[in-house]
Amino acid sequence: MDRRLDRGALLCALCLFLLSWALPAPAGFVSHNERPRLLAGRALVEDGRLDLDAPSVAHLDPGMDVSRGADGRRYPNKAPGTTFVAAATWLVARHAEAPDRTHRILSRIVGATLPAVLLLLWLCRLPDASPERRRDRRAATVLVFLASPLWPYAKVFYGHALAALLVYGAYRLGSPRREGLAAPAAAGLCAGLSVCVEYTAAAFCLPLALAVFGRAWIERRARIRLVAGLVGAMGPAAALAGYHLHAFGGIWRTGYHHALRPEFAEIHARGVLGFGLPTLHSLYAHVLSPSGGLLTVCPLLVLGVWSRRPVADHEAPSARFLPLVAVAVLLGLAQTGGFRVGPRYIVAAMPLFVPNLAENLPLLRRRPAVAFLAGAAATAGIAICGTAASVLPHLPAFGDPWSDLLVPLARSGVEVPTALGHLPAALVAGASVAGAIVLCTAAGTTRNPPRARRAWLAGAATALLLLALRAAAPTDEGSRFCRALADAGDARVPCP
Repeated sequence: MDRRLDRGALLCALCLFLLSWALPAPAGFVSHNERPRLLAGRALVEDGRLDLDAPSVAHLDPGMDVSRGADGRRYPNKAPGTTFVAAATWLVARHAEAPDRTHRILSRIVGATLPAVLLLLWLCRLPDASPERRRDRRAATVLVFLASPLWPYAKVFYGHALAALLVYGAYRLGSPRREGLAAPAAAGLCAGLSVCVEYTAAAFCLPLALAVFGRAWIERRARIRLVAGLVGAMGPAAALAGYHLHAFGGIWRTGYHHALRPEFAEIHARGVLGFGLPTLHSLYAHVLSPSGGLLTVCPLLVLGVWSRRPVADHEAPSARFLPLVAVAVLLGLAQTGGFRVGPRYIVAAMPLFVPNLAENLPLLRRRPAVAFLAGAAATAGIAICGTAASVLPHLPAFGDPWSDLLVPLARSGVEVPTALGHLPAALVAGASVAGAIVLCTAAGTTRNPPRARRAWLAGAATALLLLALRAAAPTDEGSRFCRALADAGDARVPCP
């Protein structure tokens, strides 16, 4: 192999195998979040319309995530960007023997798994950095991907993985260290497209916008870059405004304002699209809750919130502060329920935890206690997120996601599709989680002194022991969850 190639490509390849060796979520499963996106894309191709009352899809159930437009028709209540991805995949799927199933699978691959692949490769690439810094960057990338909800959301057509790629692209291309005007224009384009895919991305792009405006205030050269960025963002902004005007009668009116479910509309009417000032309720629900808070599902991200060292040269300086902004945005989110794997709205910002985590990895080599905690946190996150990605990336917000939901479901005999046919979910999840733990342990202990390596392994073993003890006893919540899934459809394929 050419030694000039980034050796992280081998780790990336293994990561991608773990990400998608099974089909991207069970083919028979489609959530209320995916249904309107898929149907709107189909209607766009078949009828040239964006609404869910088009002749080709009017007879199909779009689920609960639907709004009533100004023209009286039903529309998805989400940002419209993923509709066009679904339209592109329907052009291929419509000719298949099982078009609906093929459409779901292709949309998940193109709209979630492929963006995650590109994001993974881009995050690992630091061509001008020192070898040690590149190793830390690869390790941090692997850890964030496999020990966070980015893994399960790389397998469902929610838009989170695509938004994460675009948000990171805005920061990477928006670095003031890049020469020329093409990079800031591309950064503006990425930022605009990210909002078209997921409205929450606007809050995550805000630090970049403030940094660019601040630099333009004092530097003449930066003003030209600011103009280039604004020009790049104008196209997506105009398209989004046109969609809002067409569907909801005003450029600032979104599907969230016109949701058919009264409780959903009420939640998103608070503040700006459901975002306001941080509250203690949101702190508990999104960060501390044992039912899916950040510290339960992906505790390792604590090491990526802040870094005393500056981030790598290829990043915009403001990227260092994005994790703090992301957590602050999360604390202001009014919606705390719903089916999810952890606080899913922060997934679009998770790539920006990678630079800070990479800069903090040397701390593990110097302090075995930190290495112990990091090993335990990474293992716990992998177990929960990897099992959810392999079994069902769509969990209700009650009970313990590990002992009350995922373990009982894996034990219930549910099967998931793989290249080898339908296999028991317990086997698929066990193989994926075991491989991910080995990979992350290798990444987290590379070039560590023996004492730090032993501390990481001790932390990982402790986490596995605690997870096994929690999973040992069956729970009433787990039995209730499995019965609900069985009543909802084919017992072999979960379909809530």
